[in-house]
Amino acid sequence: MTQSNFSLADLISLLVGIVFGFMCFLGANFYTYGDTNLSIGIAVIISLLMVGTSMSAIRLKRTNKNFKTRKVWEILMVILFTCFTAAFTYFVFSHYFVVIDKKDEIQTKLTTNLNQVDRLYKLYQDNFERRKVNYESALKSAVLNFELGGDTTPYYALGFNPNKNSSNQSQIRSFLNEFQRDLFPDNFNSIMKKDSVYVSNSRGIISNWKQKPIGTFEVIKNLDTKIQDTKSKLINLSEQEQDYNKYGPLFNPTTSTGDVEKLFTTTSKPTILSLCLGFIVWLLMLLSYFTSRRSTKAKKNKSHQGQYDIAI
Repeated sequence: MTQSNFSLADLISLLVGIVFGFMCFLGANFYTYGDTNLSIGIAVIISLLMVGTSMSAIRLKRTNKNFKTRKVWEILMVILFTCFTAAFTYFVFSHYFVVIDKKDEIQTKLTTNLNQVDRLYKLYQDNFERRKVNYESALKSAVLNFELGGDTTPYYALGFNPNKNSSNQSQIRSFLNEFQRDLFPDNFNSIMKKDSVYVSNSRGIISNWKQKPIGTFEVIKNLDTKIQDTKSKLINLSEQEQDYNKYGPLFNPTTSTGDVEKLFTTTSKPTILSLCLGFIVWLLMLLSYFTSRRSTKAKKNKSHQGQYDIAI
């Protein structure tokens, strides 16, 4: 029977090569910290090298002419394919599994970092309440001293007007309302809610990052910027009225996102699982090579009719 040009084993070799390349893409994407274009380029090159050398070895084994020369090339292709498989399995392919093994640590750190956005709003609200209490106390103390005939300097310094058509208590309420409008504006809750939705959506992405690792990098790379932007926004809001700064500690919270990048880019020894899968890839991609029969034709005085059967 004449050997088919493209058998089921050939198809398996091709598909396994593509899957191997995709896994290498994921590993490269981790190592490059989300550089998708570079990772695609690496994966394409790996797939071409793997499929190219394995299919070349298969075709060379099936040859029915130039046996001596082509057998040398056949052996060379098998050696190259084996070297490529070992090299890519050891690093790019295995790196995906190395990072996946850190799943819990990565999720914990990312969630902790993400929670800082909500924490900043909570800290700002606490800071606002402390300053409001101190401001109200200063207003009431100034009024009391004024009414008892004591030191009237604070009374006038705070903006009270005894000739105004409103009582001191009414003026206190007016000052407190203004204080709240300045440091806790009407749109504060809407801004906080918008960031809260961002946190909630990002938390969902992080919890599923193993299934969708590519989308996680968008959150990771934007997270530090998001935290710093939120921090700066709240600090600017707290300092927009300098007269209020003396009524409490300045709002200057400490934030830190840690070095999450190292969890993705630090290499280590391949896992047992990745090495076993790498061997299976090598075996499946050479399946057609192992099952194809070499031509037994004599080199001289033989016709070029095919003389081998297909095992698969």
